[in-house]
Amino acid sequence: MRLALVSVLVAAVLAGCGSDDDLGNASLAPTTTPSTTAARPAFDPVETGSRVMSRWSSTLLSTFSAAGKQGQALKAGRQERAVLMQKRFLRGLRKIERFGSEAQRVFRKHPSSREARAIKASGRAWSAWARAVRTPTASGITRIAALAKTAVRRQKLAYRAIGEDVPARSSRPRTTTRR
Repeated sequence: MRLALVSVLVAAVLAGCGSDDDLGNASLAPTTTPSTTAARPAFDPVETGSRVMSRWSSTLLSTFSAAGKQGQALKAGRQERAVLMQKRFLRGLRKIERFGSEAQRVFRKHPSSREARAIKASGRAWSAWARAVRTPTASGITRIAALAKTAVRRQKLAYRAIGEDVPARSSRPRTTTRR
């Protein structure tokens, strides 16, 4: 029940975030170009940041989608489906909890670039939100809503830092399912 309430809250906080563009212009696969030398290409914080943010957006989308589908299954009385979606939602939360440490690792050699700072702040914000959702506290829903708002704001700043728009579907959960 708590996760269904959280999914509704997430939908409310995140509604209207992003643009109406299609999800993800950045490839998840690293880009390589043929080289005549064996030298390692220079680190590009924008390209690296784009790949990280694209991967995170995909994780956020699938996690929010699982939460919405869980709520729909509960409404329809489909308990088995609701349990399956809850497991997917919790798996997604565990991945989101690692965003902060992933950003720290990815940008450890170039921590002071504007892009790195923005992406690390976004990762820490999403990690804090996911921990709050997974760990019940006295502050409850109010704290989760505040953390979600901060995470969305920092995600937008990180996308701005790498010169991209927030993908429309990365920060909005789907509320309907296709049949």
